[in-house]
Amino acid sequence: MRQRSHDSELDRFCGRCGAPTELAIPPHDRIERAVCSRCGFVRYQGPQLLVLAVIFAENRMLMMRRGRAPYAGSWALPGGYVESGETPEAATIREVREETALVLSPEHLIPFGTLSVPTMNQVHCLFIARLERCSPISPHPPESLEARWCLHSELQEQSLWQPAYEFDMDLIYSCGTSNRFDFYQRTADWMRVITDGTTIRQVWLRK
Repeated sequence: MRQRSHDSELDRFCGRCGAPTELAIPPHDRIERAVCSRCGFVRYQGPQLLVLAVIFAENRMLMMRRGRAPYAGSWALPGGYVESGETPEAATIREVREETALVLSPEHLIPFGTLSVPTMNQVHCLFIARLERCSPISPHPPESLEARWCLHSELQEQSLWQPAYEFDMDLIYSCGTSNRFDFYQRTADWMRVITDGTTIRQVWLRK
């Protein structure tokens, strides 16, 4: 079975000259890609990059209730797509401000993990921020319907968005309310946690 790059409407026409494309494996490649039938331009389409913000203050975690699909009506972490020419840090600050009105600075953001979702052609960058106090927040419809600083006990009572069930929310909450450093790596097949001193703990492994 041939491996091919992620299909999209953009693959049908050349981004350089506008001519129709053809699926072919370019020389010295192994993946079938969209190749321009006129100028030979090859479209290399990597995964989409998204960010998620895990923000804590006064033993509470910032959550927002989604207003748009997917998972409309569910509680989720603030986040979204990284725009062209934008850094993951800048995208995180922008998304948090747009969805909750909370203003962060780059100094607040600490790398917290990566989440690879090859079935959706996505890679998520997670950042954690620990603030001294729960600053005022407000939702921004239609992207977010509500925004709330949640205690750990309240997380169990909310209808969380589906990706939350693939995380260890108890572990994330514990890390966010302490001073230790954890870094999470999650793929479709495994998840592990790297802690202080580069200690690695396997959380789960698909066999």
